Amino acid sequence: MTQGATEDITLAGYTNYFLWLDQPTYVETLRSKAEAGCRVRFLIGDTAAAFGVRAAAT
Repeated sequence: MTQGATEDITLAGYTNYFLWLDQPTYVETLRSKAEAGCRVRFLIGDTAAAFGVRAAAT
């Protein structure tokens, strides 16, 4: 899945700790991709926040 990425990698979830446990060398893959110019992003949810979209204060 990540092997073919050249421009963008986004990992999203409430927790990503399992990724490093299951794939301990994955950080090297991400580092190589980033050094080659691929944007690597992590989107981490806030489990303490209410579910759904919050309205912006006006």
